[in-house]
Amino acid sequence: MNKVYITKYWRISRLLKEYPISAEVLIENEIPCTGCDGASAERLGEGLATHGLNESEIESIINEINQEIQVSERKSLQSKIQEFSNLPVDVKESGAKIGGIFITKSAIDSFKQFNEQNQIVVIRLEAGGCSGYNYEYNFKDAMLEDEVLFEIDGLKVAFSIFTMENAKELMIDFKLSLKDSGFKFENKRAKKSCSCGKSMSI
Repeated sequence: MNKVYITKYWRISRLLKEYPISAEVLIENEIPCTGCDGASAERLGEGLATHGLNESEIESIINEINQEIQVSERKSLQSKIQEFSNLPVDVKESGAKIGGIFITKSAIDSFKQFNEQNQIVVIRLEAGGCSGYNYEYNFKDAMLEDEVLFEIDGLKVAFSIFTMENAKELMIDFKLSLKDSGFKFENKRAKKSCSCGKSMSI
């Protein structure tokens, strides 16, 4: 099933700015909206209609644009996965470093302790939380297509591409105290973070 990135209600200027590859589809279909200043302010459906296209033809071109965007996004994703997969895992007594991510020994040992079924520890930075983005971790048997797998002393850990891209100085730790216990995610590059130890803004 193809993912819907754009609709006929998108303004042509926004379309060309966010997805430049859409210009190729329009040109191939002999729609010269890409070079017309006046047309760029129009909505895509309106612009296509002014060229005499009916609803079926408009829907066909929009589907074609969405397909090309999806192909482009997948190529970009595969390239990023390859790039991050090549990062070395530097294991030391204090923990392990992967690119801009440092996982303390305490966190590694705790992940192993809680991972009773020897699953993959999946860590993702998702929209939500009290500061805009929230670090989440789960134990899973399989990964999503946007996740990169690493192994640290027998522990399998996967990060989403978005997490890797926004983890220039991320430290993952586990703290055990009467006041506050659990996994803590500290990103020194965060614009703002929360005392909960999981939420941040980027």
